[in-house]
Amino acid sequence: MKRISIVGFGLIGGSLSLALRRNGGVHVTAIDRAPVLARAEAKSAADEHVPLEETESLKAALERSELTVLSVPVSTIVRLLPWSLTHSPVVTDCGSTKREIANAAADNPRGARFVPGHPMAGLPDGGIENARGDLFEGRTWIVCPERADPDARQVVAEMIALTGARLVELTPEAHDRAVAVTSHLPQLLASSLYLLAEEQQARVAMGPAFERATRGAGGLESMWSDIFETNADEVARAAETLSQELSKVATGLRRSPPDTQAALSMLARARSRRGQSHS
Repeated sequence: MKRISIVGFGLIGGSLSLALRRNGGVHVTAIDRAPVLARAEAKSAADEHVPLEETESLKAALERSELTVLSVPVSTIVRLLPWSLTHSPVVTDCGSTKREIANAAADNPRGARFVPGHPMAGLPDGGIENARGDLFEGRTWIVCPERADPDARQVVAEMIALTGARLVELTPEAHDRAVAVTSHLPQLLASSLYLLAEEQQARVAMGPAFERATRGAGGLESMWSDIFETNADEVARAAETLSQELSKVATGLRRSPPDTQAALSMLARARSRRGQSHS
């Protein structure tokens, strides 16, 4: 792989550029709004910079690239996908949900040149200023390639290998079901726990466990609005399942004397599953 274009040069797009340039000597064209590209961190993280406002330069950059990566919110990916497929040989994305994006490509004449993707990596604070070349090392990078041409899949697999991530294939449906539990619900839990501590003036007693549990609290609406809208059913299902489990714990603890069986059983099952996964 020699040339790649990245649309959206924040934490994920910038980190991807740093990884590809360091590990593969890839020529990266950064594409974003002019103020983002003007930042010193953006200038040093890519070989070429094309503002979104410069339509002709943007078109030329995509046509010169072997792969275009859409690293922007889900609604923006859906909007940019048809145009990107028109001008780029292969397109992938880093969107946090996959069903709506995959459906947007399904009826496109060049839809088989699109490989939906999602790197399972991030930091509490986004932005190009926090980009790191090792962000993806050892992390899972999910792709949903069932409708993609084999050579398009290979191009994306090559890019992922250069980042040090581990490629995992899922259907869009399986992806959205999984990340509802591992990413989207944890954001709600972290935020609700942080607010509860604030309301009960309990932060004075916070320790490492609380800090770990609330590290990602307060995600930006610009990112999470799209996620909750496009994965509403799976996030709701995960939240309801967890609520039922916690309700059993609360019911037991309200008894006199307290019945700790449900709480301790939850801990025991978690210990057992963690032990199995680490063996």
